[in-house]
Amino acid sequence: MSLIHTSSLPDVDIPEMSITDYVFHKASAYPDRIAVSDGAGNQYTFAELEQASRSLAGGLAAQGMGPGTCIALMAPNLPQFPVV
Repeated sequence: MSLIHTSSLPDVDIPEMSITDYVFHKASAYPDRIAVSDGAGNQYTFAELEQASRSLAGGLAAQGMGPGTCIALMAPNLPQFPVV
């Protein structure tokens, strides 16, 4: 048996771009807007999320990782998770 839930809210327009490109675009347009929040007061603005993502990417690159490199991630559900 399966259940299908249909939302009463209108459809969401999903842009034709990667999530990274979307976040970086929003960081340029709305740097101080909240991008991620966990409801307990922990949050990232779009600018903070972009900076953290670029910092992580730089750290991974410094360790010799790049496009096509497989890595594993084991993390709890935290607002920092989208950085990866």
